[in-house]
Amino acid sequence: MDEPRDSWRPYLLLLGIFIVSRIAYFAAGVRFDARPIEMFYQNADPLLLRTRMVETLFYLHMQPPAFNLSIGVILKLFPEHFAGALHAIYLLLGVSLCFTLYRLMRILGAVPPVAVVVAAIFLVSPGVVLFENLLMYEYVLMAVLCAAAVLFHRLLVTPGLLVASIFFFALGALVYLRALFQLGWLVALIAFTMWLLKGRRRMILVAAAVPFALCLGLYVKNLIVFGTFNASTWMGFNAQNLTLGCLTGEEHRRLVDQHMLSTVGLTSQYSPISAFQSMVRLPAPTGIPVLDQVRDSTGRVNYNNLGYLAVHPYFISDAKQVLRHYPVAYLRSLMDAWYSYFLPTGDFVFLSQNRSRIRSFDRWFNRIFFGEWTDYLSRAKTHKHWAFLNVGIFLMVGLPLLFLINVSRLWTAVTESGWNPRSGVLAFVLFNIAFLTAVVNLLSNSENNRYRLPLDPLYAALLAASISRGRIFTRVTRKCTPGL
Repeated sequence: MDEPRDSWRPYLLLLGIFIVSRIAYFAAGVRFDARPIEMFYQNADPLLLRTRMVETLFYLHMQPPAFNLSIGVILKLFPEHFAGALHAIYLLLGVSLCFTLYRLMRILGAVPPVAVVVAAIFLVSPGVVLFENLLMYEYVLMAVLCAAAVLFHRLLVTPGLLVASIFFFALGALVYLRALFQLGWLVALIAFTMWLLKGRRRMILVAAAVPFALCLGLYVKNLIVFGTFNASTWMGFNAQNLTLGCLTGEEHRRLVDQHMLSTVGLTSQYSPISAFQSMVRLPAPTGIPVLDQVRDSTGRVNYNNLGYLAVHPYFISDAKQVLRHYPVAYLRSLMDAWYSYFLPTGDFVFLSQNRSRIRSFDRWFNRIFFGEWTDYLSRAKTHKHWAFLNVGIFLMVGLPLLFLINVSRLWTAVTESGWNPRSGVLAFVLFNIAFLTAVVNLLSNSENNRYRLPLDPLYAALLAASISRGRIFTRVTRKCTPGL
């Protein structure tokens, strides 16, 4: 059945579990952490967001603007209570996950008891709750991407301009929130939708026109103003981190002495722009604070300073040389990338304030569900030969296996019965997992479990559907299903 009919009981049950779990976490001491507004480089200067928001967002080149736009609006509306307002928004996103995650599981073929249990475990898991209480964009991305998968199913079942417009605006929002969701990704999904709904191509084009134009406009603006056709100019930093950052100090100095690499790369990419002024010709002040500040009003280094765009070509040139003449450095990066990708979600250093309050529960949860036997964040105490105990062993084995099983399922379903709404959604889920996993692990080598978070509901939905297809389990749940 492509569109299972659900009662409201499972949704109300999950909502109740969500509410009770959040009360329990609050009683344990977990609180919304709004410190990133003044700590993390991803967030623009809060003073500028309060006083010069439009200008700051227009010239914000290191990140797409939507997340900082949201923060800026909240700062203006709730100047004294912005943390509480942001927390309320994150809780509402969590409530939306109660509905969209269960619905996605049912769409993919999970029986109600399995969908409820897997969704409940996911919603109460420490990593999800910890990110729900941290001012970063991963939790927002997770909620929007899961909702987009459900919207895609609705569009395939009952094609219409309204649902198509909401779906494509959701995809456009992802592009504006995080540079991982690229313009090419959006184009591919528009094309796939048009291919599935061959008789509604004109309607799809009309619905996708405005979101696509807005995303293209962001890219074109950055090309005209900053010389890069992208939503972010962070690629220079990524290139440095993936190659030069994986060289030992001795290797780096030797390659500089051999004139393969520039001396610019010897200075940390995280240094203030003033550290590069003797090596690179920096642009003159523009009179625009977000482009001129060396440090912003919070004291953070301003990586949106226009001078870094003069440094990035050196990093990119050096990265190409390393890839050409010393590729082992990039291989080290790939190993680190995949290692961190399979870590439990909560193993992120900036979650430590809340994580310490639920430490015992977090450790046991990670052992039981992820197979992480020792804490990653204390791996310095672990002998290097036992470092695999720091990773989520169940994740390392289970996620690729889950992906391949469902690729095979999709192939079988399409070759035997052709495309239908369920197979279309399954393709959407698998495409996003493959695309984002590849981009994350090719272009980043740390915190990749954080970058994986938006995909975790998709993995959970695949798991619930795969469990439900077990023959023995199916016989048992046929007798248990009426209650749900």
